[in-house]
Amino acid sequence: MIVNKVSYGGENLVTVYHRGIEDEVDSYERKIIKQKINKYNLCFEQYKVNEDDVDNINSILSIQEGFLTPKDDLNIYSNRVCARMIRYVSTVKPRKIIKTLEDKFEFKLPMKTIITINEFIKKYTGLDLNKNPIFYGDTFIYEPIEIDVTKNESNGLTLRNVEADSEIFIRFKNRGMIVDTYRRLFENEIFEVEINSEIDWNSFDIEFYKNNELVYFDYDLSFIRSVHFSMGIVNRPKSIKLNSLSSYLNIPIEPTRVESVIGEEIDQIEDLYAKSNFEMSRQIRNEQETNNITFIKPGETNRALKEITEFLNNNFEEVWIFDPYLTDINRFNKTLDWLRIFSELPLRKINFIFYCKDEAKAYSSSSLETAVVENALLNNIVANKTLNWSFIETKSAIHDRFILTRTSDVQFLGLTVGTSLNSIDTNHFCINRLNHNSTKTILNELSNFLEGGNVRGFFKV
Repeated sequence: MIVNKVSYGGENLVTVYHRGIEDEVDSYERKIIKQKINKYNLCFEQYKVNEDDVDNINSILSIQEGFLTPKDDLNIYSNRVCARMIRYVSTVKPRKIIKTLEDKFEFKLPMKTIITINEFIKKYTGLDLNKNPIFYGDTFIYEPIEIDVTKNESNGLTLRNVEADSEIFIRFKNRGMIVDTYRRLFENEIFEVEINSEIDWNSFDIEFYKNNELVYFDYDLSFIRSVHFSMGIVNRPKSIKLNSLSSYLNIPIEPTRVESVIGEEIDQIEDLYAKSNFEMSRQIRNEQETNNITFIKPGETNRALKEITEFLNNNFEEVWIFDPYLTDINRFNKTLDWLRIFSELPLRKINFIFYCKDEAKAYSSSSLETAVVENALLNNIVANKTLNWSFIETKSAIHDRFILTRTSDVQFLGLTVGTSLNSIDTNHFCINRLNHNSTKTILNELSNFLEGGNVRGFFKV
């Protein structure tokens, strides 16, 4: 067998054994690859071992085994190879990577470092720990199985090196429908055999059994019969001289298109039907598509309130509301309505970030604190609830309005709102939902802005 091991600072991260491929390595040499990550070496090792090396696997919680098709996420080989896999689930996780708590595991390193380590592991072992981080510390045994099958000139397939006592099932398909089937038992070893169909087909499924045991299975396989090239020749962009915004702006020119077909020409009628079907189904999908953007018109106040409050009606650990004009005096009654709404939502902590350019038109942090203390509605809320609200005044305005949230398990979600919360009843604007990565990136940037000396005032209630 050949073994691949990845370690970090001397701790084993993952081990992968490859059974049955050592005979294919004519001149085998030990391979070691190292990469410095922080103060430790990330190390990949590859070498040959005896079959009994797997007897030394210890600290096993459980064993999982099964058969992987070429399309399986856990299959680390090419898209023409099946594999038997055994996974030894380890009770011990690498302590430099994983923190073991009573009821869960957590990462100890920054997420960017984890992703770098996972990319190294995938590059040299094929295992994707971004999808399966719980694999840290585990051991895998893979036994790859490949079938030599090619398309022939007789509208069929050619199989080579078929072993004795093998049975094959083939389903020929056209546009996803099964149009012909084939089944045969090979009692003796066959160097080459042709399997042809009298019916047109463009894909096939194949099952291969050895001694009544499934050893290979794949589906919706096809061969390239023609290639349609559409190439673009890039032209020199237009350069526009500017005075204030910048010096120059380059505008790309649409490239010149050149098209060619290699192999079988595409039937014009079939091409017409295929293109029309795609375009018509695309129009249907576009109509059915769930959009992340909600457009609000003046007078649709309840719709905007519903969109925002339904989003916030969750047990978020912390919420950041960036709204530069939240404390405008002439619209402060609407701000008070929002504060009353926030007080009824299950939010553990809220940070309000605002800006005051003119204290005659908007509350600063000091005057807002006075307004909060003297306001009967807010006094009643403060007296009856533990709010944990922070009001932060910035030295300069953050133009867009953001509602950003963090959950207790460090997941981030957010909204961008195209107008101030206290003017959702009078403007055209959009509410846009942000995913985890976008929210986290925006929050990091805005937090850096606040920490960079851009806070003018602060108080808590």
